[in-house]
Amino acid sequence: MTDDEQIKSLEERLKKARNQGEPDVDEGGKPSPMGLAWKLGIELVIGVVVGLYLGSYIDDWLGTKPIVMILLVLLGFASGIRNVIKVASEMNKETDDQKQ
Repeated sequence: MTDDEQIKSLEERLKKARNQGEPDVDEGGKPSPMGLAWKLGIELVIGVVVGLYLGSYIDDWLGTKPIVMILLVLLGFASGIRNVIKVASEMNKETDDQKQ
């Protein structure tokens, strides 16, 4: 294998490796429905987990065992639901704009 062939082979492998990190998008450059579903699910779970962790830490610090943890878990859940509603309304608006 000559040097030129090795360089071309390396360039092709690098291009392929770089493209593997690309976000999952459809033809229009928008996130795919599956990617969007994963994003929403992860946002919902992360909000609850962060609320659980911070609430537990603050409860230990203040000595108010489950009170702050419950409040922050509910706040994280509400934040996740808010994000889901926000994205759903944006998707609905885009669909209405495409129909017109």
